[in-house]
Amino acid sequence: YTVTKTLEAMGVKVSYNNGHVNHEPLFDMFCDNPSGIIILDDVSHILGDKRILNMLLAALGSQADSDVRKITYKSSRRKALGKPEEVDFTGGVIIISNISIGSHILHQPLLGRTFPHEHDLTDEEIKVVERGEPLK
Repeated sequence: YTVTKTLEAMGVKVSYNNGHVNHEPLFDMFCDNPSGIIILDDVSHILGDKRILNMLLAALGSQADSDVRKITYKSSRRKALGKPEEVDFTGGVIIISNISIGSHILHQPLLGRTFPHEHDLTDEEIKVVERGEPLK
């Protein structure tokens, strides 16, 4: 909630997903918001899904001399429906999880493209956040 509200107050376009997400709906989020921020909240299952991890690697990778990262998702179903099969992504991704990134060998490439930050809030800090006040 705090992350989303802060970004929106800054004028950033946000696509928010809370709970479960599969690879195709995630790709649709990239297509719908190619220059904004994708927030994946409480979706720790994605850290074990190779298709989603590969999509995140494409979204967070760097291309020489460009801020554009091409993400592809090719399928006969998408093609038949006329849905996009690639997107030029210039936005960012925020993953909020109770599981640390890096706890599995599959996470190592993702660590090289992210800035993990772990919070261990005290009970008093949690109360401050719940009131909507900034932490000091």
